[in-house]
Amino acid sequence: MEYGFCHLAAAPLRTLPSDAAEMASQLLFGDIFQILEEQEKWVKIEMHFDKYVGWMDSKQFLKISEQEYKNISQWDNFVIRSSIFLYSNNKKIPILKGSCLPLVQSFTVAGQTFSIQKIGIALFPPGIEKIALSYVGSPYLWGGRSPFGIDCSGFTQQVFKINNISLHRDAEQQAEQGKVVNSLREAQKNDLLFFNNEANKITHVGIYLGSSKVIHSSGCVRIDKINEKGIFDREKKVYTHSLCLIKRIQSTSR
Repeated sequence: MEYGFCHLAAAPLRTLPSDAAEMASQLLFGDIFQILEEQEKWVKIEMHFDKYVGWMDSKQFLKISEQEYKNISQWDNFVIRSSIFLYSNNKKIPILKGSCLPLVQSFTVAGQTFSIQKIGIALFPPGIEKIALSYVGSPYLWGGRSPFGIDCSGFTQQVFKINNISLHRDAEQQAEQGKVVNSLREAQKNDLLFFNNEANKITHVGIYLGSSKVIHSSGCVRIDKINEKGIFDREKKVYTHSLCLIKRIQSTSR
């Protein structure tokens, strides 16, 4: 088995081995993975963090040994809460919020050394609401996991990840986690709200902020009114998403 390390700020994970294929998710700096299959310029991988499978351009990662893979897997307790810069070979590398780093001034991966001028990682979770609000205005991007483009489930996954709680990648998968809350009246801050389409399939997720408000990624990360029927767009005067399920995620660390 071979392994890889994402050394770029962000890299697309695609459904097929083609630049024209749909982006299913993204890797951020520090994400590691197992290589399942190799083609001429593509590798099929399984992410360590959420076990998501997809195709990645072979130029967008560093190959690492099994021992490095095991060592780097311990970095998951330290997640960047605001974007910073790393330095390597006299080059400045942007590191996005939600990326994982070790709590050291410098580290080496696959023979390449990375250094950080100031460690901006706190040891205590900042809180779901605080991190969720920090993404407000981030544009919606199908498959995105960064402040520069993020989808609905990528948003909830990253917000909980920064608070040391692991969620699956897709909304339908996240709906399988946690404990059911019977109604919006019983919902608490930080509960996950799930929404379905006309075929009764879960297609959207957001975070309950209390006081009949939900924060979610739809067009951009935004705050909307919510009731038992669903999300109400006050500008358009219409319901945009139909509420079907509420889950309370247990605050257990990864």
